[in-house]
Amino acid sequence: EGARFFYTKTVPVDKKEHAVKRYLRALPFMGVDQSSDPEWFIPPGRPMDAAVVQDPYIILHPFARGAGKSLDAAAVEACVEAFQAISGIHIILAGVGEYVKEHGPRFHNFLGKTDLSQLITLLRGARFVISVDSGPMHLASALGVSVLSIHTWSDPRLVGPFSKKSWIWQGGEIRKQDLTQSPRAETAFTLNHAVEIARFVAAQT
Repeated sequence: EGARFFYTKTVPVDKKEHAVKRYLRALPFMGVDQSSDPEWFIPPGRPMDAAVVQDPYIILHPFARGAGKSLDAAAVEACVEAFQAISGIHIILAGVGEYVKEHGPRFHNFLGKTDLSQLITLLRGARFVISVDSGPMHLASALGVSVLSIHTWSDPRLVGPFSKKSWIWQGGEIRKQDLTQSPRAETAFTLNHAVEIARFVAAQT
């Protein structure tokens, strides 16, 4: 805060645009062509110290630092159990946080067990990523992985996944991400919504 007073040049942006589009507006000022869609060159991640699941898997990233963004333990449990009830694909919990319940051999709790490079490895290999609005959600989107991003109060037009292979949950419903679509009225995230998301992703995978 206050850094703007030391800038020699600033780039005007539209605060109603997605964050990625706002950042891209800086490129012409640096002499970089902005005519094509952005490509994200994410380096290969570092392998996990322990063996990563070799079978197909999805990732659930349920926790974020922003107030009101994280899922509670009951929602995590409902999502995992609903997914396992109809899919044989493994499910991995990733990110930072605490969750202690076990859900059998197709469930893997990697919370707090990866650094950023290892997280990239996990995300890159996933069939699908379910994530709250967070940095790892944007990483998965940049890696080209199919993503469903949960927005309890944030505006997906501005901070949602910047990818054509993405869906959002917002305002009580799942829909394809569309940067031109106004958000629905805020709706509390319930256990029924967690189950609905799990069933939707199971059908996609």
